[in-house]
Amino acid sequence: MTGHWRVLDEAASAFFHCMERRQPVPKVFVSHAKFVLVAGHKMAYLGDVLARSADDENARDWVVASSNRLCTSLKVQPTAPYIALTSGFIACLRNP
Repeated sequence: MTGHWRVLDEAASAFFHCMERRQPVPKVFVSHAKFVLVAGHKMAYLGDVLARSADDENARDWVVASSNRLCTSLKVQPTAPYIALTSGFIACLRNP
């Protein structure tokens, strides 16, 4: 589980690093966004697997709630890069 968390953390860090450099090329921007999305879905899947195998009801409830929050967040993420690219957000980053 720690390895998967590290992958998600690295994906998010790479995405934010791309933004901090203020030079996000659309192809790189979308690539990083997809990587975050895939890593997040893996974590949500693992949460579901862990919840099904947990014996402690409190632990199961906490894992299910956390996994559901992650899934809710991931539902809006696929459209965010497209909106950023088409709304001129990327242009704003290039020319502050």
